[in-house]
Amino acid sequence: MFSQLPDGNNRVQAIEISTTVNPTCLINVYLPSRGTDSGHDAYRAALYTLKEIILKHQETHSIITAGDFNASFIKHYKDSQDELFKQFVKRMEWNFQLIKTQRSSSSQFTHTPQTPDKEASKPDDINELFKEHFVNLAKTNENPFFDKEHDNLVKLNAETIVKLCENEDITVQPVTS
Repeated sequence: MFSQLPDGNNRVQAIEISTTVNPTCLINVYLPSRGTDSGHDAYRAALYTLKEIILKHQETHSIITAGDFNASFIKHYKDSQDELFKQFVKRMEWNFQLIKTQRSSSSQFTHTPQTPDKEASKPDDINELFKEHFVNLAKTNENPFFDKEHDNLVKLNAETIVKLCENEDITVQPVTS
């Protein structure tokens, strides 16, 4: 079900997850941290690689991008790398609502996830906060454009994955380059 895509480099890597309808392109990034001007050039190059992978696969795949972007959306914290990332997000029309709500306006370096009405600092509370967030994301009745047929396929795929994982006779080969 998983295969490494030839696109990317040591900072941006992609795999394909084959499903019955629309394959998923999972892109993992580890963008350069803040530093020298050459670091900003490396950051620009990594964003360009990410963009190329997304553009190449967006018509044929569902795209999931995750990882460490090493950038901040906080307005009072200014860095050219942050600006590069903000411009990239705007051009790609990404929605980073969860990240925005996780960051405290009073601290630029918070490791405490927050929503408008809750804050979590203990591991169990953090897990519960994320659970609530993803339960809310999964609610189908709130969005009139929600694709219920696709939702049913996702549920079927999830059930299949659970069944495969519970079957001890199945061996999954690791993805290698």
